[in-house]
Amino acid sequence: MKICCDLDIVKLPDELKQAVVEKALPLDIAVQLVELNNPFVNEKMVQVINRKKRYEKDILKNALAAVAKSKNMKKKLNILKKATDAGVILSSVWDFGNRDNYAGDANFHGNAPTQVVEQCILRLTSKDDLIVDPMAGSGTTIDVCKAYNRKVRAFDLTPTRKDIVENDSRCIPMDDFSADLVFLHPPYLGMVKYSKKERDVSRLSLDEFLESMRLVIMESKRILKKDKHLCILVGNVVMKGKFISLSRKLSNICEELGLEDCGHAIKITKNSVSQRRRGKAIYAELATTKNLKQNHDIMLFWRK
Repeated sequence: MKICCDLDIVKLPDELKQAVVEKALPLDIAVQLVELNNPFVNEKMVQVINRKKRYEKDILKNALAAVAKSKNMKKKLNILKKATDAGVILSSVWDFGNRDNYAGDANFHGNAPTQVVEQCILRLTSKDDLIVDPMAGSGTTIDVCKAYNRKVRAFDLTPTRKDIVENDSRCIPMDDFSADLVFLHPPYLGMVKYSKKERDVSRLSLDEFLESMRLVIMESKRILKKDKHLCILVGNVVMKGKFISLSRKLSNICEELGLEDCGHAIKITKNSVSQRRRGKAIYAELATTKNLKQNHDIMLFWRK
């Protein structure tokens, strides 16, 4: 066999040269492997040569599979870079420190943290997408959307500013399949009374609250486009000495309504308005009832 004298063999890496000379690897396959010029291929090639006796039937197939894997990984790494460059947090624990106060009113009791809204729209939406906030509070979502070039519509039973439309979130005045994301930050049951209006969900009993939230979530699902997301920021509460898992109860509603669970994040709470106002009194009450201070909120992600 004269392939050992062929000029092409001189260009081969040592592992392939040895395979051609000693193990009768076809030279044309060896040349194809070199032309692929891919580190994943080289690694796979050495593994196959070292452990397979009849590797000549498998080495090119493995090499080509390695190339495909390499290209796929390159795409994923490009997506990762784009996300991290935009500031997207890809872990389930969000510890932002103090609230960024360019959006909404920092002193509004129960305001949505600026960074939470940022993470939702950066990860789940694109420029010019329409974001809807049915319980807009002090307008945090509005200001974040303006900063990141998203369209926004905001509603509230008791508007705090002119760009929030007065509306009961149990009936959102929008067409079906019109929103790219709904950001929902409901009252944490009755921890804060936001108005004296009878239909204010912050004034309702637990059963009434959950029934109202079912209607809000149904409306949110209705206006969402297919495959788009509902984000619900909620905190569990301790009331009259009893722990109430609002996150679990709202998740149950979402699941019953046919939304797809896309996980959740834990948002660490620091320097909250309630903590600044009540101080140690909060912990004194909890110590008496054997409960724990809820120093985190939960960001629920659901897809239509």
